[in-house]
Amino acid sequence: QIPMLEYKDEASPLIADFLRFMSLQCNRSDATVNEYYLDLRIFFRFIKRDRGAVDPDMPFEEIPINDIDLEFVRNIKKTDINNYVDFLRSERSIHHAHGGDSNGIGPAATQRKIACLKSLYNYLCERAGLLDSNPTIGVYVPRNRQSLPVYLSENEVKRLLAAVAGLNEVRDYCIIRLFLSSGMRVSELVGLNVDALRFDDTGAPYIKVLGKGNKERQVYLGGDVNDIPEETPEEREARLRATHPCVQAIDDWLAIRDEYQPPKGENALFLSRKHTRISVDAVQSLVKSSMLKAGLEAYSPHKLRHTVATLELQSGTDVRVVQERLGHRNLNTTQVYTHVNSQDMRTAAKTNPVNKIKAREW
Repeated sequence: QIPMLEYKDEASPLIADFLRFMSLQCNRSDATVNEYYLDLRIFFRFIKRDRGAVDPDMPFEEIPINDIDLEFVRNIKKTDINNYVDFLRSERSIHHAHGGDSNGIGPAATQRKIACLKSLYNYLCERAGLLDSNPTIGVYVPRNRQSLPVYLSENEVKRLLAAVAGLNEVRDYCIIRLFLSSGMRVSELVGLNVDALRFDDTGAPYIKVLGKGNKERQVYLGGDVNDIPEETPEEREARLRATHPCVQAIDDWLAIRDEYQPPKGENALFLSRKHTRISVDAVQSLVKSSMLKAGLEAYSPHKLRHTVATLELQSGTDVRVVQERLGHRNLNTTQVYTHVNSQDMRTAAKTNPVNKIKAREW
């Protein structure tokens, strides 16, 4: 995958203008804009090859798109886009970490790529006023088959936490524990800073997360907070720092964070051995490695997110509350996104059975 926002050097002015619009006017994150560019790059490479506009022996990944102009885009018809859908579903090669290459991508990925094209043409027709017709209207996209999300059972969660080991085990244990207590996305976790752990005016611990679309939310960590009427918020915070499993894991990590020698001004919560903010790839790797050590399939961090959602729903939490906690608009496709208050989210966090598993002593 190309480095973030390399489109500034590789894309044509027309495409770069669209991506800037999505970033500045539509408030899309850098990661989302980067994915838009990758999707558009595949599309225009396909169109150029399909039309014989490049040498047939030129590798697909080397086809340039820095010459894509308005006239080229105007001449694209619905049949071209339908052919592109067929290409995605039957020919586009996708690399799998444990299975080599396979042909064709799934309905969900196809839908995303076509949605990107629709955004481009909507921009050109409605926002920029550069085109009169939109060839993406009426394009058929295969529907995604509904399947149950893969998640870990409570016993598998215990095995996973117990299996964390190695050179970075305090950090890695904290990361996995935080995933399982919060359900946050991997991109949200790597973006956390050292002051991410907060306590509200009742003393309940939460993480301040910057989610998709740069939307902030409070993700409560739950656990057995034991409401004590005569206890002050300060006393409650001190008690929870000593007894709350996830808070303990964060404090244990912070106690040794300086051993990773962060440069002056580096405020990332989680660091790599290269002294910089940990990357998404590194987190994905450490989660999968810990899964294998626990005798589990090497699931991605997103499966931990599924685990939190499923276990909390199974514990009786309202789906709207879980949806708010995760910042996940599609947790239930039939459920309209609904705002819920902090007390409901504190209650939801308490139901997470992961928080009943005692913290590890170092």
